[in-house]
Amino acid sequence: MGESSSEENCSHSTVLVEWEPGQKILRVTWIGDVSLRALNEQIESFRRRPFAGQLKGMIVDFRLVRNVHLTAGELATVAEHKPVFPAVFPRAMVAEQDLHFGLLRMYESMSAETQTETTVVRSLEEAYSLFKLQEPVFEPLPPAAE
Repeated sequence: MGESSSEENCSHSTVLVEWEPGQKILRVTWIGDVSLRALNEQIESFRRRPFAGQLKGMIVDFRLVRNVHLTAGELATVAEHKPVFPAVFPRAMVAEQDLHFGLLRMYESMSAETQTETTVVRSLEEAYSLFKLQEPVFEPLPPAAE
C-alpha cells in the first residue's frame, strides 16, 4: 500500500496526519517522543482544521513512539480537554509496547465521559478491523487553515 504523509513537528515528535477519503477515517501516527506540549500542540492543530465534521473515525498510532514524557496528572489533563471531535466519534488507539498500551488504557478510562467510543488495541490491523477497512489508502491531509 503506497502512502505519503504530511508531517507536523511537535517538540521532539513527528506527527504524520493522513486520511482515508473514501472511508473518511483520519490516521495520526506519532513518531519519537510524546510530551504534554506535543499533545497540546496537536490538539490545537486539529481545532483549526476544516474537515472535522466530515470524518467518521480516527486511528491514533503510537507504535513508533520511543518515550512518553507525561505524568499521570498531565495525562488526566489531556483526557479532560474538551474533545476536538464529538463524544460519539469512534477512536482506535494503537500501542504495541506494554507501557504505552497501559498509558492509553488509563487515558481511555479517564476520558470515558467525554469520548465514549475510544478503544485501545495492540495492532494497526485491529484498528482497521474496528472500522471495517480493507486495503485502505491513506493520503496526506490538506494543510491546516491559517
